[in-house]
Amino acid sequence: MTDRSDLGGETRPSVSVLMPVYNGAEYVAKAIDSVLAQTLTDFELVVVDDGSTDDTARVLASYAQDQRVRVVHHETNGGLVASLNDGLQACRAELVARLDADDMSMPTRLQRQKEVFDTNPAVVLCATAYVRFLPSGQVLREGRPPLTHGGLAMAMFTGNRLCHSSVMFRRSAVVALGGYDPAWFPVEDYDLWIRLMETGWYVGISSTEVRYLENPEGISASKSAVQLRYHRARTDSYRQSLVAAVSETEATSDTSRFRVRQIESMRRDLRRHMTDRGIPLDGVDDEAYRRAFETTLGRSRLARHAIVASAAPALWLRRTIRRGP
Repeated sequence: MTDRSDLGGETRPSVSVLMPVYNGAEYVAKAIDSVLAQTLTDFELVVVDDGSTDDTARVLASYAQDQRVRVVHHETNGGLVASLNDGLQACRAELVARLDADDMSMPTRLQRQKEVFDTNPAVVLCATAYVRFLPSGQVLREGRPPLTHGGLAMAMFTGNRLCHSSVMFRRSAVVALGGYDPAWFPVEDYDLWIRLMETGWYVGISSTEVRYLENPEGISASKSAVQLRYHRARTDSYRQSLVAAVSETEATSDTSRFRVRQIESMRRDLRRHMTDRGIPLDGVDDEAYRRAFETTLGRSRLARHAIVASAAPALWLRRTIRRGP
């Protein structure tokens, strides 16, 4: 993937919003309108129409007079990863916010995420809380991302914890990594977050800034089996990259105590890795304890704490001292 360094003297916007769409005429106008209503006004919206055969092109044409909206047309459908990477090349801003064509951003989203990057130049990745809702408008639940780099890094040992549509990242960092990797579709976002976190810091935002549609025709629904298989494979490779291997005998164990010991091993190795990189350890211990506590479901609360204390005494002691009486 080749970066474009010459913008011919053009003024860069503060933020580029990257929105791929394929046959999304039913929802894309609401997604676009949610971006145009942002409190941050210095942005561009880059929409990649990936060879849509419905009325998507007509809907996009209705925004032709708005200079903030730029449309990249694909003659044929090339797939999501190709659209993301082509759109990334078209983005002019250093900060890129993702939004799927069936999701919506709250008015303060771009402003709040940009403030995070402005505050700390080491930040390369930021995500917000979001709500999942049905096409009927019914809200299903709220999703909250970890708020610290350590919290996310620990949580990612069990899978992706970020909503793609809630993420903002530094374009230069993603381009340097080669962009989205098609080999990991349909978990290309999860793969990118893992790689991106090795180049800089992550920060989460607790406020709800995105509405995520549970679309029955979306990729998560239509490719759920494939997504689960790739998700597990990427999780395994992430663990292996940071955590010392367990013995073959231990690996076949399925006791709560053993799983807690595994989490403690992950915590120790992750703390060492983050310390070597100079990243604050905030969130690692709390997330590790939460994960360890979850492995003991089905027992009394006292028994669950006792299992964690006996299987991972260092984790239990750190958390107890930090929390106080």
